[in-house]
Amino acid sequence: ATVSGITFPATQSASADANTLDDYEEGTWTPVFAGNSPAGSATYSSQIGTYTKIGNMVNVRFQLVATSGITGGGGVTLIKGLPFNAGGSSQNGGGGSITIWSGFATGINTSNLYVDAGNNYLVPYYAGSFTATSGSYWGTTTVIQNTSSVAGVATYYV
Repeated sequence: ATVSGITFPATQSASADANTLDDYEEGTWTPVFAGNSPAGSATYSSQIGTYTKIGNMVNVRFQLVATSGITGGGGVTLIKGLPFNAGGSSQNGGGGSITIWSGFATGINTSNLYVDAGNNYLVPYYAGSFTATSGSYWGTTTVIQNTSSVAGVATYYV
C-alpha cells in the first residue's frame, strides 16, 4: 500500500468541532507597495509571495524589489495583497518582521510588521517603540526608493 499522507478536499469540509483540522492550503500571492490614502503605484523587478494556511492561521512569506518608488501614493506605506483578510479587531490581526536588503532612505533597517485586522495588508513600522503619533510608520514618499528590496514573514489569523 502506498502512503500519501493526510489529504484535504479541494473545497473545505468545515467542522464545528474545534479539535478537527479541516483546512490546509498552500499558494501564492502578489505583494505590492502602496500608500494607505491614496494607494498610488510602484514598479517591480521581483514580486514573490507564498503562503500556508492551516485551519485559521496563515503564514506568509514575501520578497519585493522595486524599480520605482510609490508614485501618487499618500499616507503610510502598506504591503498589500495578502491572500486572506485578517480576523481579530483593531491592530491585533497578527504580525511579523521585514528585512531591508537595500535601496531605502537613510536610517531604515530591519522593521516590524502588523497585520491590520479585517484587511488584507501588512503595515511596516520602524523597529523600536511603536506609537501611532511617533512617526514610526513608513512614509510613502520618503521610504520606498528606486531600488528598494525587502523580504519578510508574518503570521495572522482569519
